[in-house]
Amino acid sequence: PVSPRVGVDVRPTAFTAIGKLVLAMTDDETGCLIGGSELPTLRMTEDPEHPGMKIVQLSQTGITHAKLGEIFSLVRNGLDPKANTTSAALHCASNLVEALGDTALPYLEDLIDKMFLAGLS
Repeated sequence: PVSPRVGVDVRPTAFTAIGKLVLAMTDDETGCLIGGSELPTLRMTEDPEHPGMKIVQLSQTGITHAKLGEIFSLVRNGLDPKANTTSAALHCASNLVEALGDTALPYLEDLIDKMFLAGLS
């Protein structure tokens, strides 16, 4: 639903941004999504106890990979015809699949049905 505070539904724009961001994070040389693999990645944050210093942590998987379940869940919800976001969610799903390739396969089973129900032909 549209936030009463702003009166504008930003969800279509958010779906567009997510899809374009994932495409932009694709490495030109390898074709792989940066942070999209199951391989560990480094994460740098500011050290609150030592200003100007960084904390470097090794994550178990790429940050994008760790969030794929949540991202695809949002896309599934956006494909609901009542949500008024179906077109943007369809484009987002397309961009995700293009960027992720085979990594997207576990998330597609019920998504494809929802895409056709939302108007994909």
